Amino acid sequence: MKYGVGIDVSKGKSTVAILSINGEIIEMPFDINHDVEDLEKLDKKLQEFSKEDLKVVLEQTGTYHLPILTYLLDKGYCVIAENALKIKSI
Repeated sequence: MKYGVGIDVSKGKSTVAILSINGEIIEMPFDINHDVEDLEKLDKKLQEFSKEDLKVVLEQTGTYHLPILTYLLDKGYCVIAENALKIKSI
């Protein structure tokens, strides 16, 4: 892994940021809606990197995270969905 994609999931939209393993900000935080159009834009942006170099981490938030999780898994990305309370405690 060379890059981490962090997704802060909310109802209907999420905030995404991309960082290198050294902590360098590769992509400043940006918002996406949970619709096909924005998920495709996210996929296009992530395609700039090798899938082997990426890990996507998002928080499990009831069912709000499911559209993003399902979409990215279907596209073949390594996605880690973690309990929001566990993330908050870190």
